[in-house]
Amino acid sequence: MPAEMDGSVKQMLKLIEEEGESFAKKAEMYYQRRPELISFVEDFYRMYRALAERYDQVTGDLRKNIESELRSQGSGSGRSSDMSRKGSEGSDSSSSEPDSESEFDAIDVNSDKASLRLQHRVHELETELSELKEKLEAKEKSDHDADEMEIVNLKQKLEEANNNLQMKETELGLAEKKTAELEERVEFLKGAAAAAAEKFQTDLLNEALAIEEYENELANEREKFLKEKSSLEEQILQLENANMDRVKHISELDEGIVSLKATVGMLTADKVALTGELKCRHDRVIEMEQQFHQLQMEYANLNKEKEELNEEVDRQKIVISDVAERKREAIRQLCFSIEHYRDNYCRLLGLLQNHKRSATVAN
Repeated sequence: MPAEMDGSVKQMLKLIEEEGESFAKKAEMYYQRRPELISFVEDFYRMYRALAERYDQVTGDLRKNIESELRSQGSGSGRSSDMSRKGSEGSDSSSSEPDSESEFDAIDVNSDKASLRLQHRVHELETELSELKEKLEAKEKSDHDADEMEIVNLKQKLEEANNNLQMKETELGLAEKKTAELEERVEFLKGAAAAAAEKFQTDLLNEALAIEEYENELANEREKFLKEKSSLEEQILQLENANMDRVKHISELDEGIVSLKATVGMLTADKVALTGELKCRHDRVIEMEQQFHQLQMEYANLNKEKEELNEEVDRQKIVISDVAERKREAIRQLCFSIEHYRDNYCRLLGLLQNHKRSATVAN
């Protein structure tokens, strides 16, 4: 289990000390690995609590078994009273240990095994001592001399048991020494983990400040973009209104052309009815027909330019919505197209006026 605790501490330090390429990357790494780090800390704490409880249980059982053994030996001989005093001293020493033993984070597995062996051996000694006491009582009833010999043998066995108990106490002392070393190791790991956590919190605070600054810049850029978008939408609305005005003008021109066609039809009918009368004006009529044909061609060109203008307006809408930096160029192109259309319109209007004057003169 100490190896597992060391591995957990190393993994926690690795997670804390890893660095990202940017503040945003560090923040993302923190939010992704925070659950994993919390899991490591919880596992570390559970192992620590389990070891502390295990240590308390082992030391409590050993203390009880040693006291029971010493009380049993106290009724047999004077040497057992010495052992009782030793056990009492051991018990006092154990009870005087600081309460912080329950907070030990590690204990060696070999120490647990040694404690279990010691418990088993003490139990065997208790059983053996009980049997010896029964034999001693039986011998006292039968033969005093035999009892004396049996007492000597029992004392020898008791002395051997005391020697074994001293050996087990020595082993217990070694186990306690190992526990103290593990306690120092745990305190060192606690300090390292606390320092790493403090460093991690400092880095996290710096990264949070950087993220907040980045969010403020992003909000400013968003506000600027919304203003530009609103301006572009207003310009698009103005262009659409201008286009509607141009469509209205074109509709008026269409009506004028229809009227002209009707007039031409009437003139053609008059020409058939008055062929003789208009013979002298034949050349003029031909000229008027040529002008009318030219006017039709210009009207067709004007319709074509109108379609091109509408397509140009659609393209300008797409360009304005997608790329704000190209809005001025699009507006200049649209203005140029409008100016060109206006020139054509003025030229067509002049031709219509000339045609009307010519028709008036002819009449």
